Amino acid sequence: MGFQSVAGLAVDRLGGSRSIWNFQNRGPPMQSIPTEMIAEISGDALRGAPQKYSDQIKHVIGTGKVVLVRGYLDRDAVHSVRETAVALNRAQPATEGKLIYRDGCDDIHNREAPQFRFRDRIRAKLERRSLRFRRFHGYKLFLWNKHDDHCDQAIHDIILLRNRLYGAEPDFAVDMTKGFFTMVCVQHYERGGGYLTEHSDANFHARQGLVTHFEIITLLSKKGVDYDEGGLFVRLNGRKVSVDDFADPGDLVIYDVKQPHGCAAVDAGEVADPEGRRGRWIMLVPPYSVADFLVT
Repeated sequence: MGFQSVAGLAVDRLGGSRSIWNFQNRGPPMQSIPTEMIAEISGDALRGAPQKYSDQIKHVIGTGKVVLVRGYLDRDAVHSVRETAVALNRAQPATEGKLIYRDGCDDIHNREAPQFRFRDRIRAKLERRSLRFRRFHGYKLFLWNKHDDHCDQAIHDIILLRNRLYGAEPDFAVDMTKGFFTMVCVQHYERGGGYLTEHSDANFHARQGLVTHFEIITLLSKKGVDYDEGGLFVRLNGRKVSVDDFADPGDLVIYDVKQPHGCAAVDAGEVADPEGRRGRWIMLVPPYSVADFLVT
C-alpha cells in the first residue's frame, strides 16, 4: 500500500499524493487502542479521492485493523442529525411493541430495552450468535422523508461511502426496486446507563444475504463533553479497548462486522438529561431486505 513510517505516522505516497494515515496511540494508557490495530485517515483525503482510499480502507480492515476516518462530517451536519432526532422525540411519543415498517411511513422512535424469551435464547444459540441486551433510545429515519438539508446530505454522504466499500452501485439500498432499503438508525445512549452488550454483526449481514463485511459507525457526540464514562469498545486481539476516548463528533469508525464490539454503560451513576441531549449519540446506515422487513 506504499506506507512509510515517519515519526509515528504512516505516509501514503501512492500516485504522488501525501495524505496521512496515523497509527499513533491517542487514548489513556489503561484504555489505549493498540497502535498496530487502528489506522486513521483524514475525512478530507477520503472525500478527495474516494475510490483510492476506499480500496485502501478495505485492505486495512482485511488485516484485522479498525479504521478511524477523522472529521468526515462537519459540525453543522453532526448538529443537524442530532437535532432531527431530538425534534422527533418531542413531536411524537415513542412507539411501543413490535415495530412495523411500511413503505412511505413516517420516521419513528422507540426505547430499545428488549426482554428476551426462552425461544430467543435457543434461536441465538442455534445461530451461534449473542443476544443483544441493550438500553438506548433508537430513532429510525427513512430516505423517503424530508429532513433538514444538512441531515439529509450527511446521510447521503455516508450511504455513498458505504456503497463504495460494498462494491455496490451508488443507489444500492436507495432504489428499493433492487431489493434493499436503508434504515437510518440514530442511537442515543442516555446518561444513567445506556448500553449495548458485546456482539458481532456477521449474522445480521448473512441474514440479509449480504456478502459484504463492513460496518460504519458515525460518531455524533464527544466523550468528556456529552458524557463522561462508557462508550464504544471493540475487541482486538482479545483485548476490550475503547474507541470513544480519542474520537470526535463527525468521525467514522469502520470495522469488520465479525469483530465483537458494543457500548459500555454510559454514565451509569448519573441521571438522564431531561432535555434529551446529553449522552452518547451515533448513526448507522444498515441496508435491510425489502422482502423481509418492509410492508409494501
